[in-house]
Amino acid sequence: MSPTSVETRSAVILAPIIAANVLVMPIYVGGLINFSGLTLNQALNVVSLEMWGMALAIFPTLLLLRIGSYKTIVSGALLLMTSIYLLISFAEPSYELLAVARFLGGLAAGSAMSVILAIIGQSEKP
Repeated sequence: MSPTSVETRSAVILAPIIAANVLVMPIYVGGLINFSGLTLNQALNVVSLEMWGMALAIFPTLLLLRIGSYKTIVSGALLLMTSIYLLISFAEPSYELLAVARFLGGLAAGSAMSVILAIIGQSEKP
């Protein structure tokens, strides 16, 4: 099933927003060190766990596309990602909580990004 022009436009709008998650990582690491009291190694571990989550989510998500719809997968991933990031912004940060939450957020972000890129790639004019 080929994506509609509305789905393609939505994907083109969402792609840079999710990609910005990766672009602000250095700022996030600095914030973790300055405001959460993590060491440099702990902050880098949290960020690398998020990147691993993004990478690990790609293949299973593309398999889910065979049985699920674009909208359901992207909506669920964005809702999960937003919920996790809001939760950790209000919670008392600890290394363990941040590591697990950012990994799960990375899984959600990787799922959303892989579907969004698949939608753009299948469009009439990618």
